[in-house]
Amino acid sequence: MVLADGFFLYIWAVNMLKRYLPCIFTAFIIPSLLKKQYFCMTVGALCVMVCCTVASQLDKYSHSFVYNSFMITDNEKPLILISNDDGLQAKGIRFLADAVKDFGHIVVVAPESPRSGAAMSITSRTPIRIEPESVEPDMEVYSCSGTPTDCIKLALETVVARKPDLVLGGVNHGDNSSVNVHYSGTMGLVLEGCMKHISSIGFSSCFTSPDADFEPLRPYVRRIVSSVLARPLPEGICLNVNFPSLHEFRGMKVCRMSGGSWTNEWQKSVHPKGWTYYWLTGQFTGDDDDSETDTSALGDGFVSVTPLKLDMTAYSYLSELDKALSM
Repeated sequence: MVLADGFFLYIWAVNMLKRYLPCIFTAFIIPSLLKKQYFCMTVGALCVMVCCTVASQLDKYSHSFVYNSFMITDNEKPLILISNDDGLQAKGIRFLADAVKDFGHIVVVAPESPRSGAAMSITSRTPIRIEPESVEPDMEVYSCSGTPTDCIKLALETVVARKPDLVLGGVNHGDNSSVNVHYSGTMGLVLEGCMKHISSIGFSSCFTSPDADFEPLRPYVRRIVSSVLARPLPEGICLNVNFPSLHEFRGMKVCRMSGGSWTNEWQKSVHPKGWTYYWLTGQFTGDDDDSETDTSALGDGFVSVTPLKLDMTAYSYLSELDKALSM
């Protein structure tokens, strides 16, 4: 990793130009050349407008330069983009970044606040902000005001200098096994990475505590990441990895997604002013007894690893549906 040459000098110069050039033109240069007071004031005002416009464009370019060229990555190092749905301050994402930091250059772009349950939602009605939080030799950290999927979209277009080798989500505080994958913001960002033709992995733990101990996950996270770096995932496939709420695991199990559903999902309450409101709660009920599923693996103390496909076509039903709809 090498710092972009002259970066800090460039940004300083742009800021100085933006702040002081209009004043210099107005107060010193124009009056010294022109003696007529009112004509001087008119030309000076025009100069202020022109200088502010030019400086604004330079400032806009400088921000693009910050996000695209602040750090020039060594192309021989893997570039790993990380996000989550629990927010930048969550323990899980800090653990994940630390666990894989020696694999390559790490770029973290995460929501500035929790966005659990965001799935693949995007922000379309309000502008999105992204702010650099810290920059170290092999790790850049940014906060984003959008959803987890926004974070990946924005990072790919404005932060990273090249296509990442990996997109990682998590570690989520709460499992994303079974149908929960459809609600998960963590898996939403993983699917977004997969849609962008990048090998993508989501990590989730059944521990929901904000101060959960993720250390037992480290060797498994590292093993999976190193494996995918060595052999990228096939096109259109990503991984959903879940850890049971244990401090020791029996191993890893590659398995399919189980079925299930949520019931009793809302708790009704009455506000002191008389109006009714609801809190989302719910109980998950599995309806799949197959021992080769992710929920079964978690229940037996295994780390579940489930490959997921972007293509949701029900191929087995195509022919039957075609016959049913034939005129």
